[in-house]
Amino acid sequence: MIKAVIFDFDMTLNYSLFQKIFLMWKFCRASGEGFLKLIFRLPKFFGTNFKQLVKDYSHFTIPEAKKVYISAFKDTEWLCIFTGKKLIPELRKQKYKIGIVSNELSENINYSLKKHNIKINKVISTFGFKKAKPHPMALNKMLRILKVKPSEAVYVGDHPNDIKMAKRAKVKMIAIKTILQNKKDLLDCKPDYLIRNVNEVKRILKEINH
Repeated sequence: MIKAVIFDFDMTLNYSLFQKIFLMWKFCRASGEGFLKLIFRLPKFFGTNFKQLVKDYSHFTIPEAKKVYISAFKDTEWLCIFTGKKLIPELRKQKYKIGIVSNELSENINYSLKKHNIKINKVISTFGFKKAKPHPMALNKMLRILKVKPSEAVYVGDHPNDIKMAKRAKVKMIAIKTILQNKKDLLDCKPDYLIRNVNEVKRILKEINH
């Protein structure tokens, strides 16, 4: 019986493609980095820990980059479509525990949740962990916080690293096919389910629990 649904954030609950493009432009202006050089690496941005991105693509220190990024996120949040706005309240009504495990900064996730008046049990960012996705460290912590066994949870995400993380944590995985990820790459990681819209999660949960 599934008791907890744990989500990735970007491109899973929050369609942030246009925001990320504009956000990268603002970040490049502040850091002096070349925008065109970074834009072609956009798909990688969605699967990489914030600290690693700063290390690979910026001359900022981590605190400097974090400050600039959080400010830019707030300025560009209007470009997002919060696709989980209806789903999460419906799942909460069905007594599911809801968590988010994401590479996105928790400050930004909580900002979006508050803006859309969405309440969940817990947000965990990989920012504070020694190892990011696909290592299951953050997901395992979420399971402990929600007080559920791996067999009582599902993870929903759009990136191959999400699938790998869930499998390592022995949690059922629902992968979402988005414009940024190749279907074959997702299937090669062997998710338990593959969907195209986050709202299909309700159907999958009903299938699992019945």
